[in-house]
Amino acid sequence: MRGASRNRLGAPPMARGAAWGLSLALVCCVSLGVGCSSKTGWTGGSPMGTGGSIGIGGSGAAGGGTPLPSGGAGSGGAMSQATGGTVHTGGVAGAAGGGAGGSSGTPGAGGNAGQGGGGAGGGGGSAGQASSVDAGPPPTPADYKPTGPYGATKKLLNQGAGTVTGGSAALLPFGNTNDASAFTLFFPQGGPAGERLPLLTWGDGTFCSPTFYDALINHVVSYGFIVVATNTSSVGTGVEMLKAVEWALAQDQDSKSPIYGRVDRDHIGALGHSQGGAGTVMVGADPRIRAIAPLSGAPLSGTRDASVGIQCPTFYITTEGDIATPDSIHQAYDYTPTPAVFGVTKGGNHDEYTDIADDPHLSGLTSNDGLRVRAAIAAWFDWQLKGKTALRSLFVGPQCGFCSDPNWKTFESKGL
Repeated sequence: MRGASRNRLGAPPMARGAAWGLSLALVCCVSLGVGCSSKTGWTGGSPMGTGGSIGIGGSGAAGGGTPLPSGGAGSGGAMSQATGGTVHTGGVAGAAGGGAGGSSGTPGAGGNAGQGGGGAGGGGGSAGQASSVDAGPPPTPADYKPTGPYGATKKLLNQGAGTVTGGSAALLPFGNTNDASAFTLFFPQGGPAGERLPLLTWGDGTFCSPTFYDALINHVVSYGFIVVATNTSSVGTGVEMLKAVEWALAQDQDSKSPIYGRVDRDHIGALGHSQGGAGTVMVGADPRIRAIAPLSGAPLSGTRDASVGIQCPTFYITTEGDIATPDSIHQAYDYTPTPAVFGVTKGGNHDEYTDIADDPHLSGLTSNDGLRVRAAIAAWFDWQLKGKTALRSLFVGPQCGFCSDPNWKTFESKGL
């Protein structure tokens, strides 16, 4: 299926969605041996509110979950695409002569090729200098595997204590001191002075805290993003993730804050794992959110998926061996009304996004796909929130960069 271009927006058969009706308490690290309650996560179950029942699905919109606050409407809707420089024509065309050809035109600065002269045999004008954000060689998946150009990440724990009420204390990583009412703030230490960076809100898997995902979050931040992560592991409704956005926007206007004047308030995205993936889908209905990436999680209620409410481009990711099966995540992709991408890594498991994904002593499973997923997530938000349009070639078309990458079993897109 690699590189397939499928666009199946009709309702999939009930058999494909049956996996969503499982009574699972899907945790961010289910294979760790942590005890789980067996509350229904999706079909007709109790909504996953703050401090509610455990499940990957959290609460779907149709399942009675707490409605998302509307917040202050930002400039939501379609993503902002950066365009290239102004196109200038070449010089004035040479006059058509009976003998020698006319002279070629002078190329316009920063434009496309100049127009050639008019006479027979007249040479065309030489190409003008390109002025695009995508100048340079075409990107490849490998370009996003190393640490990004913004370098090391600064991480601040327990910021904004008391902002979130009714949160659930995270068990993982063991011995963490994360306050469930607060946030963890990640931002790059490098980059141009005064540059405003897109903001991403992160949602944890059940039982997990943001510091369980350091490697993934640090990698994304190194490409020039600010990440604010809720410490609570009850995020299935998306409410807590939006509180994190509001807190970060307030910090952007607080002269005492380390991110004062650094947030690009018009370019906000969301991502999260497992239950945090469900919360990410719910957050995608907020007009302030410009792009999302749910990782091995999406809410479902019966046959109507909450993803129908998404209003921004979406990148669904899961793994070949995930308990959030590729078929179930693809159903959410099918229902998504906006441009979307769906990817399944070869091998892997539900834990691969965490810092213990490759540790068989802890998880009982092995995975070597985490770095590959991090590269795709960084590239996705670089394209969607920073307008780097050349990155489209990594995601779209049968020969797209990730389509041809052997690390991915399935990679497809629609509407992009």
